[in-house]
Amino acid sequence: MKFINLTPHPIQIWDSDKNVIVYQATKPSARCTEEFEEIGIIEDENDNWIRIGELSYNQVYNLPEPQENTFYIVSVLVAQSCPDRTDLLVPYDLVRNENGSITGCRSLVRIK
Repeated sequence: MKFINLTPHPIQIWDSDKNVIVYQATKPSARCTEEFEEIGIIEDENDNWIRIGELSYNQVYNLPEPQENTFYIVSVLVAQSCPDRTDLLVPYDLVRNENGSITGCRSLVRIK
């Protein structure tokens, strides 16, 4: 099987032997268009004004058509936007460093 990373950053997968498999990012990244609509401005307890809005994600772009024996590693948002695609995988069971930053994952999953 072939794996193509369509996220904007390298994906490191830690296998059961603690080996790290790295899939470099392929350009362009698969993305969703987004639409922001401001619905108001709210004042917090410290007299700060915060914009509040609604965000919707629309069309997916830069996602290739399915290819035989190929999986695409994408963001959760892209995978959720394409529920009929069985070739989209998302990093899961994240590995974090001592600062809490994500350094990799232990598996890839499909989103139902």
